[in-house]
Amino acid sequence: MMRLTLPERRSPPASASCSASLSVQCFLLLRRLSPFLSLAERVIPTPKFPSKPPKIPSSERSTSVNTFNSKLVVAAISAVFAGAALAQGIVKPMVISTGSTKGAYNPMMQNVVTMCALGDEVSVLESGGSIDNHNNIFGGDPKATSGVFQYDFALYQRERDPRWMNNMVVVAPLHDEYVQIVALNKPLESGGINIPGFGRVGGKQKILTDFDSLKGQTVFAWGGSFYSANVLSEKFGLNLKVVDLSGTAPNPDGKGGYVRVEKGAAPEKVAAMLVAQGEGVAIIAVGAPNLGWLNETNGYGKQWKLLPVSSEQHAKVGGTYGIGRVSYLNLAGGQVQTLTVPALLMTRSYQTPARVGP
Repeated sequence: MMRLTLPERRSPPASASCSASLSVQCFLLLRRLSPFLSLAERVIPTPKFPSKPPKIPSSERSTSVNTFNSKLVVAAISAVFAGAALAQGIVKPMVISTGSTKGAYNPMMQNVVTMCALGDEVSVLESGGSIDNHNNIFGGDPKATSGVFQYDFALYQRERDPRWMNNMVVVAPLHDEYVQIVALNKPLESGGINIPGFGRVGGKQKILTDFDSLKGQTVFAWGGSFYSANVLSEKFGLNLKVVDLSGTAPNPDGKGGYVRVEKGAAPEKVAAMLVAQGEGVAIIAVGAPNLGWLNETNGYGKQWKLLPVSSEQHAKVGGTYGIGRVSYLNLAGGQVQTLTVPALLMTRSYQTPARVGP
């Protein structure tokens, strides 16, 4: 048995709830969310894990992080604590393992906690993404009770880990994430001879045009994107060599290369360096459609481009992935079509106030 050793907290007073404009949403969600509460008795069945990607209304599929479905998340979290107050019991704080502070969901959850005045009841933990979030919840010394997960990663875990089948439930879908394939905007060169002062003589050139053109190449990813890159490589028969850069940063001595770090990871800078050096050809990043790190400050300018995913490829994985478009003004090539996958706020389903799980 694993126990979360977190300090006990009393249920928040009514004055700590969100504004009245959200109270109706909180009430309506309470019945659906009550299985997540740490109550001694549970009278409402746990919701089933979705077999298909949750549908996010088209009005919420904006390419701006500022339009994320924050109100739903606020209502969901508020309902959890409203239910705990109704139970008149002692609750322990919800710890949400999110992602990087450079991404979307860590700042989003911080904003939710602030909006609902839940600072004493909910804390937000920075992480490296879905894989880190899994480890933070199920590790030998659990650090979190809830987390943000890519739908494809959650499906994979549910099929292979009984704890996910029996103890993980969805609080709310957050927003579609986009599979973003970033490559240099120049032909790949192979063979021939590199003559100083003249450049490469002979050999072959290959222009990267879409996801299929990466077949047999080395690509870089980190966090949940590492999982997605491997799955899509298998589904599309691309035989990619996916290098995991989770927890890496450029070598501080300035002599090139990279190191593994506990804090201050910057895999986006490491990836840009390695692709520029020819050690790989592309980066696969699953995240918000305007990734904060994909900017000129980190070396991503017009010498980079996004590779599209064809409708034929999407048809092979349509049961898990959606389809959308993404673009960056600082990159070459304009808007491209790509795959999307929902991000989910999920929690372990605790049976008692002690929050004891398998």
